[in-house]
Amino acid sequence: MLPLRSRGRPASAERFRADHCPQSLQEHHALRNGCLTLAERCVNGITVNRERLRAMVENSIGVVRALNPHIGYANATEVAQEALVSGRSVYELVLEKKLLSKERLDEILRPEVLTRPRPLLTSRE
Repeated sequence: MLPLRSRGRPASAERFRADHCPQSLQEHHALRNGCLTLAERCVNGITVNRERLRAMVENSIGVVRALNPHIGYANATEVAQEALVSGRSVYELVLEKKLLSKERLDEILRPEVLTRPRPLLTSRE
């Protein structure tokens, strides 16, 4: 057990260590148990519906950001606006306008590629 006060240390530091550490330990255990319960009851057993995920990616206007380096800002903006107005998918419009081949578009829009960490761009000097 820690002494309530010792030389060279303020009383508030000793009170924190003596009074709050057991409480923090209890909170840690409660949080850990909550996480384990959540995993057991809600997370374990979840599987990926790859077809649905692919359709969501293809129909998202936000994927134009990933296409921007490949088709250019002007084309990406045009495709995004047309997709928004027409309700058609970005994927479909890029193929129709022959901005990319189907193979290249499929490679760029793979979820693994879209979610891969990349270095942050630095400001231009």
